[in-house]
Amino acid sequence: MPGAKVTDAGVTDAEPTGRPAPERLAELDGIRGWASLMVLLYHALPEVDRGVLPELESAPATMLFDGPLAVQVFFILSGAALSAGYLRSGDTGIVRTLAVRRYFRLTIPILMASALVWLAMVGGLEAHRAAAVVLRSDWLAGFLDFRPSLGGMLWYALLGVYLNPPAAQHYVPLLWTMPIELFGSYFVFNLLIMMRPLTGRRRLACYAAVLPVLALLAPLLVCFVIGILLAEARERGWPERVRRSRLRVPAILLALLVLVGISAVRATAYQDLIGGHAQMTTGNLLLRDANALGLFLLVWLVPGFGRFMSGRLSGWLGQISFPLYLVQFAVLITLTARLAVWLVDPARPARAVLYGIAAATVFVSLVLAYGFAEVERRALRVANRALSRLLAPSARRV
Repeated sequence: MPGAKVTDAGVTDAEPTGRPAPERLAELDGIRGWASLMVLLYHALPEVDRGVLPELESAPATMLFDGPLAVQVFFILSGAALSAGYLRSGDTGIVRTLAVRRYFRLTIPILMASALVWLAMVGGLEAHRAAAVVLRSDWLAGFLDFRPSLGGMLWYALLGVYLNPPAAQHYVPLLWTMPIELFGSYFVFNLLIMMRPLTGRRRLACYAAVLPVLALLAPLLVCFVIGILLAEARERGWPERVRRSRLRVPAILLALLVLVGISAVRATAYQDLIGGHAQMTTGNLLLRDANALGLFLLVWLVPGFGRFMSGRLSGWLGQISFPLYLVQFAVLITLTARLAVWLVDPARPARAVLYGIAAATVFVSLVLAYGFAEVERRALRVANRALSRLLAPSARRV
């Protein structure tokens, strides 16, 4: 899959009710929101402009616009968010409800985003191939290599997206993560149910035994188990204990070393931020896991950082994180591409123009994501009510 595989999951696991997130999940929403914005910046700058802005391939730029790290962050967040309610209450009904709703939670907004791209294609609004020539972007050139059809779009959104088609056959190529997200979600649900009879250290020991097996066989699933462990740690009060202990300062220094140090190693020695999915080796994926852990530890151990991630701006970004992930591709192939064709001189591309187009891409994506989130919230509310009615007779029989 050309280039598209170094991006994000961008999935929010809280129900889109419009109410404030519980205090324990507010930090997760904040992290998700900023990670989603990072993914947008990664696509709007390095992925689109790498051929005309050489500075975007430097180590500092690859550390700053770290889209691949967002992959790990989002999958870890899924594991944490999907397990938090059960770990807090011990009610397996929460797991069953999430399992029933999960497909619809992902598919309804995917259908909306796919329809948006389909409309752009039918209306002749996409200009990514022309822009690819101007910007020397193989990444842009590799998408939407098919004729749009309503039936094809519906098949893609309802099923095909989970079957990992080639990037050129995606209506929304950034959704390459959905097979992992869906399988990882049900892996979390099954693991929680399997571990239900175990308590305390035995359950943690089983998680620890599962991790090396996954590292060998399915390294991306390691993220989901790490997310469960983070949720377990929160429920046990471990972050608070470390903050109040003498280990706080050494732990913060360790977290900084892991976050910045591993980012530097990846950006220089491994070069996995440059060159797309070709560098998605097991070693690099595990390095990103460690990278992401440094971020989570800093949020836990530095009160100011935690408050920022729980604040209004971070919370707002968290609420629109999945919509922002979904709508950005439509913006890239239409607005971004059109502006590049109209304003960029292929012989002498002006940096001010290129960065201005990226800024416009971010602004319009945020606005569109906000509107998308409002429609998504209403659609999911209707779907959840319908599912509740369907499940109610079964619950009474049980």
